[in-house]
Amino acid sequence: MSGDTYDWFKIITTKDGSLTIIGIPESSLNFYFNLYDSNGSSILSQSSASNGAGVNDTLTYHNLK
Repeated sequence: MSGDTYDWFKIITTKDGSLTIIGIPESSLNFYFNLYDSNGSSILSQSSASNGAGVNDTLTYHNLK
């Protein structure tokens, strides 16, 4: 595989609470999520990379402010 293998998304929330991200990959791909703070320097939460290719991956972060 060549080229960029990372995608970045900015999520803006309007209320405090929980955030859940669900990735549904193609059969040959694997998702891995990192959730960063508002300045992009600290990881608040990360998903497990052990689910394997083609398996849904979920990241939930509670007490989002």
